[in-house]
Amino acid sequence: MLPPDFRPEDPISEAAHDGANRRRKTAGGFEPIDVIAQRYVNQLPAAGQYRDINEIKKMWPDISGDFICSNTAVTSLKDGNLIITAASTPFLFHLRSAKKNYINTINQRLGYNAVKEIFYKIGVIRRETDNKPSMFDEVRDYAKKNEVMFYSIENVEIPDDVQASINDFVASLNIKDSDLCEKIEGAAKVIYKVTQYKKRNGYAECAMCSSLYDKTIVSDTQEASGDNGVCEYCRFKLSRSLGAAVKRITANPWENYEAHTLKCPDTGFREFEYIRKREFMRVKEEVDGLVKKFIMSESAEVFKELDYKIRLALCLYETQNYFEIKEFGAGRLEIMAAALGPNARAVYARGALAVKF
Repeated sequence: MLPPDFRPEDPISEAAHDGANRRRKTAGGFEPIDVIAQRYVNQLPAAGQYRDINEIKKMWPDISGDFICSNTAVTSLKDGNLIITAASTPFLFHLRSAKKNYINTINQRLGYNAVKEIFYKIGVIRRETDNKPSMFDEVRDYAKKNEVMFYSIENVEIPDDVQASINDFVASLNIKDSDLCEKIEGAAKVIYKVTQYKKRNGYAECAMCSSLYDKTIVSDTQEASGDNGVCEYCRFKLSRSLGAAVKRITANPWENYEAHTLKCPDTGFREFEYIRKREFMRVKEEVDGLVKKFIMSESAEVFKELDYKIRLALCLYETQNYFEIKEFGAGRLEIMAAALGPNARAVYARGALAVKF
């Protein structure tokens, strides 16, 4: 299995996107080429967000200024969410106040809306020159290069629309070296074939890191923990290195990512989102059970427990402290219905009215 950091990149560049649109088939139920390209082609290291994050790193000193730049680092870009690490808490006030300006400036220089939101975290500032490859990194890179030898991908065919998307992507890179273009095209084909082979042989996409893992191999502890949608690597992280993050999220379910990283700076954004979603689904199941229990009993004790679980679920759903809200108006009842279902809203409204009078 490929390590989590060797996964598809989102989304494709505008040039490749335009080329894909020219070949889009709208009749006969064919899947749009841009969707296929986004899913398979952009696994190349030079594509999409990898290129964007490098451009942002280059422009960051000019955008933020020498002082701020020397105490911050552009960490990652995923699904429009830009993560910036700051050396200490005092820098967060300036960074947050300038967030809107940063987003506008970055998108203007890139030429499209690549950044939708910026999140900040406290951590150690590491420069590119500080990241010397370790023995582990060298072994991992070797495994990446040679993993393809373990898969029988010769019989995996590349559809015409996927080939067209690959051609559009290579053309969008504007590389004059024909040999390099040929190698990039070959790498894209291999990535597509390996991905298809894995999906046809019991592999699924990890809900936390997006890497492909063998879903037929699920341990008893994994089933008990409810982490059936994550790979073995991420499951191990959840049980060990992310234990403090899980405890923090369950104890402070209303915290957003920035507030969370003040206490748990090593938590990644995707890890944070996955843990919150997992906890929300767990609490939602408890709410469903309490709704049925209250309908049968209409007990004040049951409603008290239901009220607590609903507030907990909504904290996880919206990153807002619902325990500080005394009464739920029509707007919040609509949010409750959207998050937990109409039955939860109806039962809660009825129970709250009964308790009030």
